[in-house]
Amino acid sequence: AAFRKRAMPAALAAEAGQAWHDLVEFWAGERLEANKSYWIRNLAPLGVLGGEEVELVTTYRIQPGVPCDAYDPSHACVLLTIHIEPDAASLSAVVRRLNRQAIDAAGGKNLQLVPRIEAVEASTHFELVTEPATLLPRQLTRVRRSLKQVNEAGELLEERKLRHEQHRYQYLVR
Repeated sequence: AAFRKRAMPAALAAEAGQAWHDLVEFWAGERLEANKSYWIRNLAPLGVLGGEEVELVTTYRIQPGVPCDAYDPSHACVLLTIHIEPDAASLSAVVRRLNRQAIDAAGGKNLQLVPRIEAVEASTHFELVTEPATLLPRQLTRVRRSLKQVNEAGELLEERKLRHEQHRYQYLVR
């Protein structure tokens, strides 16, 4: 139990550090135009499909001049908004491939009982308020959504997940 108490904060710190790295890595040191949308594409595993890789589209935008927190009249921070969702064509191709694999595995028998994925949706939305000079986070909101429907013998006709997290950070000067 004592080990778990010590390891838990370390694991949480490592996870938070990786999430922070993922959020700022692509724009740290760059000069981004305010209120302009940027996007990148990359392949990544999608949990709702059991880790199958799909092409993700990440859209991000910087809005300067926002309060660092509810009590900050200076408006010295920036808001980084990031929205991530699968590319529709890539997602469709993966679903078709998984459905084809299920049909092939059935060997042409009882095709009406072969579970097939009807619909998949997934997205993650971040809003990060940070100090532009130091990249110290002040607020982080993350919303993850997913939907998976399987028809016929797959039984799971709908599975919706929504996870909303909100974090506020305060720093003490010693």
